[in-house]
Amino acid sequence: MLLALKKRASFNFPEKPSKKSDVVHILSVFNEKAALALEQEIQILETLIQIRNCIVHAAGLLGSYQYESELRQRLTLLSGVKVSNLNFLGESIEIETGFLEGLIKDVRRWLPGLEKEVSQQGFLCK
Repeated sequence: MLLALKKRASFNFPEKPSKKSDVVHILSVFNEKAALALEQEIQILETLIQIRNCIVHAAGLLGSYQYESELRQRLTLLSGVKVSNLNFLGESIEIETGFLEGLIKDVRRWLPGLEKEVSQQGFLCK
């Protein structure tokens, strides 16, 4: 959805900084332009991307992840994901039951209004 909104933007989108995901960049730009107050949601998305990267690139093992210290700091701010030694291979990411369902519910709360709000403020072409 956010990629589609970017294509409909009524302004030239700033270049995406390296190491920033497309989704976070697009959401950040619209958030800044339209004053949507989505800073917390953006921070959660950034954390989810780091969790995903740790799982994909380091099997979820924090000691093997390049950005371990940053991810550890982010995890303290997010309930439903924690550091554990459940697998006895070292400290790793543990996603608690119900975390993803709650996250999806939260995104469904704020995402639909995003298009309406940026459109009403004139930041989208019809």
